[in-house]
Amino acid sequence: MSGYSATLKNYCITLVIAVIGFALTMKQANLIALAALAIVTFAYLDARYLQLERSYRSLFNDVRLQDWDARPLFDLRPSLLDKHPYWEAFLSWSIVGFYAPVLVVVSIIYVLSRFIT
Repeated sequence: MSGYSATLKNYCITLVIAVIGFALTMKQANLIALAALAIVTFAYLDARYLQLERSYRSLFNDVRLQDWDARPLFDLRPSLLDKHPYWEAFLSWSIVGFYAPVLVVVSIIYVLSRFIT
């Protein structure tokens, strides 16, 4: 699932740069708010993937720590997973450490573009 996280980050940067470029070209600074919305949306999705990944890792650890004589269950239904808190995933270094600086840079670009246009 970590591959999805990297893909989401790539899509986020691509979309944010495209929206900012379009907004600055059209001299419409208010469109930069769409870039901020995209950042928040991608951060939500990325945190959700991280939450699921942590849940599946817990399931793996439960199976790994079982007695060798126990018959393993090959049931991977999400309803059986330990629920890891969403906000714990959202506030992790891989989410906040990436999306927060991007959001700060977009905010600075928005403020500066209000003076330029």
